[in-house]
Amino acid sequence: MPDDILRSDRLESASYNEVFEYLSSINSETQRLEFKRDVQPLTVAREAVSMANAIGGAIVCGFNDPQDNVPLIHSGLQFPTDEPARRRLRNQILARTYPVISVDVFGYRSGAGEPMLLVRVDESLVAPHEYTEETGRFLVRRGTEVGALTLRELEAMLRRRDASGDADVIRAQNMLNFDFGMPGPDFIGIRLEPGRPKSHVLRLAEEREIVGMVDTLTYLNELTPETQADGVLFRSQETIQGIDDNPERRLRRCYVSSDGTIEMRLPVQPGTSLLYQLMVVLGDAYALSSWLLRLLRQGPIVNGQLFFRCNTSTPHHGGFKLPAAGTLALGIDFARNSFVEAFVERLLYLARWAGTPLDDTDVRPALERFWREGPGSRSAFAAATWLS
Repeated sequence: MPDDILRSDRLESASYNEVFEYLSSINSETQRLEFKRDVQPLTVAREAVSMANAIGGAIVCGFNDPQDNVPLIHSGLQFPTDEPARRRLRNQILARTYPVISVDVFGYRSGAGEPMLLVRVDESLVAPHEYTEETGRFLVRRGTEVGALTLRELEAMLRRRDASGDADVIRAQNMLNFDFGMPGPDFIGIRLEPGRPKSHVLRLAEEREIVGMVDTLTYLNELTPETQADGVLFRSQETIQGIDDNPERRLRRCYVSSDGTIEMRLPVQPGTSLLYQLMVVLGDAYALSSWLLRLLRQGPIVNGQLFFRCNTSTPHHGGFKLPAAGTLALGIDFARNSFVEAFVERLLYLARWAGTPLDDTDVRPALERFWREGPGSRSAFAAATWLS
């Protein structure tokens, strides 16, 4: 197995056997790898916080602790690995961390029915994080042990956070509130960030350009811009007809950070194809991200996630349906990959996930036409490439 299998995009498509083969080739706990026999949310959250305060890593539930010269052995314990179980574990972890950490949960099951849950934790740029079950105690993983951060380490992390303006990014994330585990209206959200974010203070002229660009995008026009310390927040309240003709209050939001990160949260529109809405949101996000990275002289690589919550019992989804809620990793190298390739890859994956596979030969022409007539025609990036 390649060394980068612990990346989110690899874990999404990997099988139980592929992950097991990779873990067996290591067969030991390391700075970035922890094994647990069972799924204990408090223990997993504690380990996750300690990894986020270090260099990130993965927590694998369902295996005995590895031993020298002994093959990796499944614990034999049973636990659910379906989407609700993964979402529940993720929410239990996030509920015990402050500020919230970046974490993904992946589930697998062997041919013999042996379960595996893998919790992937990113190294944090906004550390230190507190494990709230032990108030006032900041944990870090050193080797295979969990200990407390020293005062000197805490001070260094806080200086780094303040210098990069990430405290404002945290506040913006809280305003966007991407927690899809809570009840509420259907929405689609996206977060995209540069491969190497750089701290930058927005000039007034740059802010005006950003406001103008956002206003050209399909689902983001006519939003009210608000100047923030580390970017620009766009939002608008509007009434949309909900289930059984009951009006619901929905909120469109977009946050553009001065480090090149963008976050969007948009309500699912009744009476409009869900597939079309996904195409519009992806198009708006990629167009805005590519344009912003050019403006800030960053890029060309961006990574992020698509968030969604969809009530599959409502008629406005048309023939294309998604699981009730979930996340999907996004990524594109604007210097090498076309928008159409990025669209095709993600939409085909979403369709297979939903159990309604799409034909590539049907999707590609529609996406190419949509990109020419949709966000691409209004993007400052459309007529150029990163290589020019």
